[in-house]
Amino acid sequence: MITLKNTTQSIIIGKLSSYARKNAPKKPCGNSKTFFRIIYILRYADDMLLRQNVQRALYRCGAYHQLCRAIPHENSGKFRVDTEGEQQNWSECSRPIANAAIFYNSCLLSKLL
Repeated sequence: MITLKNTTQSIIIGKLSSYARKNAPKKPCGNSKTFFRIIYILRYADDMLLRQNVQRALYRCGAYHQLCRAIPHENSGKFRVDTEGEQQNWSECSRPIANAAIFYNSCLLSKLL
């Protein structure tokens, strides 16, 4: 593993480059978009700060979605909808309410600072 310092990025790239052109791992390396994705994955494996920042952003998104799911949960968490369209409407209405709650909390916290 790269994170354990048993191998380096250059060894991995060298092994990918040594395969024949028909080999599946080498095919994506020809595409520049995939090449940059591979570079990002290698950076992600090596850089602890990058991993922490990505995890922090993912946790923030997860908390937002958890808040969106919690907003329409009245009546013991049971929806009072008859159709799928009404359920979609309830779900869409929870987003602006969650954004308003986050904005209100941000304003309160910024006044304290």
